[in-house]
Amino acid sequence: MDEQPPTTDAEQPVGDGPAEEQPDAGETGSGTGGGRRTGLLAAAAAVVVILLGLGAFMLLRGGDEQPAPTSSTTTTESSTTSSTAPSLTATVAQSGVALNVLRDPPPEWATGTPVSDYGPPAPEASQPAQPVRVDLPAEGADIDGRYWEPFGWKFNSPTSFGSPLTFLVTERRGEWLQVLVPVRPNGTAGYVPVKDVTLSEVATRIELRVGERRLRLLRNGAEVFSTEVVVGKPETPTPTGRFFITDKVSQDNPDGVYGPLVLATSAYSEHLDVFDNGVPVIALHGTNQPQLIGQDVSNGCVRMANDVITRLGREVQLGTPVDIYP
Repeated sequence: MDEQPPTTDAEQPVGDGPAEEQPDAGETGSGTGGGRRTGLLAAAAAVVVILLGLGAFMLLRGGDEQPAPTSSTTTTESSTTSSTAPSLTATVAQSGVALNVLRDPPPEWATGTPVSDYGPPAPEASQPAQPVRVDLPAEGADIDGRYWEPFGWKFNSPTSFGSPLTFLVTERRGEWLQVLVPVRPNGTAGYVPVKDVTLSEVATRIELRVGERRLRLLRNGAEVFSTEVVVGKPETPTPTGRFFITDKVSQDNPDGVYGPLVLATSAYSEHLDVFDNGVPVIALHGTNQPQLIGQDVSNGCVRMANDVITRLGREVQLGTPVDIYP
C-alpha cells in the first residue's frame, strides 16, 4: 500500500458501558443497566451504527420448548500437561484513543526480522466452510467502538464495555505485529506497530471441545480444571477456531440469564447477522438454567454453571486465547 494512516488518534470512546440486555422470547431475567444501543436496519445497504450490547450475545435457549436435562455440571481438577508455547497480547494502555489496524501487511512486513510466532497451533476454523455473510463491521455499518475504514479498521480504547483494548498477537516481524482482529469473518488478521501497544505474555488458555461439550482451562499447558457446558444448537452452532477474550462484563443480577459474568470473545456467529437488534457476538457466561448444561441448545454462546464462570473470570486475563475445536 502506498500510504499508511496514522495508527492512533485522539478520540473519546463511543459507549459508556454495556447496553441493556433483551432475552429471547420466553426468557426471564433482568438487564444490565443503562448503556446505549440501536438496532440494525433490515436493508443491507442502509447506513447504520450497530451498538455492541449484551443483548447481542448468542446465549439464550433455542425456542420455547426445553429439552429434557441429560446431565448436570461437573467440574474436575487435573494436572494433565500438554505441549504449549507462550501467547502474547497487545494492549492499548492509554485511555481515550483510537487504534488503527491495517488490513494488509505494511511494506516492512516482508523483510522484518526477527520473525516470532506465538501460541500453539490453532484449531481448524469453521468460517471458511460457511456461506459468505456480511462483514462486521462493514462499510457504512459500524459497531460501537469498532469501525470499518478503507485501510482496515479503527478501534476505540477503552471498549464499549470499558475494557482496555486488547488483541491476541499471532506473529511479530521487526517492529510490526500481526494480531487477531475482533471482526467478521472470524479469524481475520490485521497489523499494528509495536510502538502503539503494550505487550504481555499470557499463561492461560481456554480450550473447548464442542462435540464433548466440555471446556478446559489451562495454565502454562497444565489443565487447571474442566467443566461441562452448553454449546450452540445445530442451526446456530458455536464456531470453531482461535479467538480471544475481549471484555469481562459483570452482571447486576447474578441470577439472571447471563449469570454473574459475561466473558465476551472476538468471535461472531457464522449463521446469524443480527441477534436481538444487535451484533451476534459469541460469549462465555453463566446461566439461570443449569439443568441444560451438557446440551447443544444455545444460539452459539457457551454457558456454564455460575460458580464456574466466576472462577474462570478470576483466572483469565483479557486477550486469553479461546481455542474451540469441533
